[in-house]
Amino acid sequence: MPSFISDRNRACIAIGLDQIGLVNDDFGWLMGDKMLRASARGLRKFLQEGDELYRMEGANFVIAGRMNRNVAKQRAMEMRRALCGSNVRVEETTMPIASSLGVVSVEQAGDSFDSDSANAVYAALLQSLYQAKQKGGNTAEVHNITRF
Repeated sequence: MPSFISDRNRACIAIGLDQIGLVNDDFGWLMGDKMLRASARGLRKFLQEGDELYRMEGANFVIAGRMNRNVAKQRAMEMRRALCGSNVRVEETTMPIASSLGVVSVEQAGDSFDSDSANAVYAALLQSLYQAKQKGGNTAEVHNITRF
């Protein structure tokens, strides 16, 4: 996790590209990897000043930046709506984007923010992302805990 989490009023929005597994199965890993790269380029349009974009694991990305819980939730919903209606084109193949989103805000970090705290934020982010996936995708889930 990025070091900026040590400040207050920070949040992370995880974006899981739900269709990558199907792309890998239907078109092969090479096409899935190309789709991941094209999707990452498309995610950059959601960045605001000071935001950072990272690849988490697999087909999951995270946008981390200065925002409170309400702003992070609003941005996640806006991203979900925008991604739901978009496509990614790789070579001759155009595929719709389906996504799940998870949100964790860190509004009150303890006096010191160590690796255990960073790991707790990461675990909470994955938990909220997988909750969205378990609900069938195309949704956003916000983690309830803000103090790590």
